[in-house]
Amino acid sequence: MRCRPALLRSWLAALALLLAAVQSGPAGAQPARAANILMLNSWHSGLPWHDEFERGIKAGLKKADIQAQIYVESLDVGRLPQAEVTRLFERYLAEKYAATRIDIVLAESLPARLFLYAHPELFPGASRIYAGTSAGPATGVTGIKDGALSISLEADFAGAVSEMVRVAQPRRIVVVGDTSDGPGRGRLEAFRAALSARHPALPLSELINLPMDTLLDRMTQLPEGSAVFYLLIFRDGAGRSFVPYESARLVAARSAAPVFSHWSTLMGSTTWWPMR
Repeated sequence: MRCRPALLRSWLAALALLLAAVQSGPAGAQPARAANILMLNSWHSGLPWHDEFERGIKAGLKKADIQAQIYVESLDVGRLPQAEVTRLFERYLAEKYAATRIDIVLAESLPARLFLYAHPELFPGASRIYAGTSAGPATGVTGIKDGALSISLEADFAGAVSEMVRVAQPRRIVVVGDTSDGPGRGRLEAFRAALSARHPALPLSELINLPMDTLLDRMTQLPEGSAVFYLLIFRDGAGRSFVPYESARLVAARSAAPVFSHWSTLMGSTTWWPMR
């Protein structure tokens, strides 16, 4: 998944404004220190999407010549019980950063955004950035308001679906994924809407929330003329946790039909890829 260049430029410009406000002192004075930025990731370290997101932030800061110290924390949603983790995570962050002034908190994807939104007492005085693709609190590019910047990265499912149909010319679409959490349900709804809008005549089969062994067996039996759209699997129907890159690799290796997806960070794990 990639940001549009114009959106990324506007985001970094707004981030620069936030940092300028953080670092500003008396007229003509030099900033006393680099700003401290805390990135809150929704899932866990090692995910290609998180790595690309972090690299993009660091590259943008470097290009804009913005001096910043970056801290990274992860909620680990998908592998751990979310309610218990978020309760403990709030106390963990408060205690860990009690002696460190955080100037900007950047919440990536819906779980981290919801967590930060629900805890206004965390990091008093820090500006907040809510980033992601799913609907929820503080979504949309709304600029800076009350110390918060809201941005929405565009998930172009309609474009990906059309490119899949153009390349594979399928007679049937098979969608694979999990809806064990809100973002997963949102991805499936967005995909259904995109397919209905662009190619309503194509029949759709849904292989959702299946145990991985069952899913892989079904992948070997797909009808001729099928094309698969992979919507991320963090947790299968048996409750097993997966890194989406790994589950994509398993699905693609067993699939009797070409596999497509929307996220460029999965490159290398799928057999086919929609280029846009």
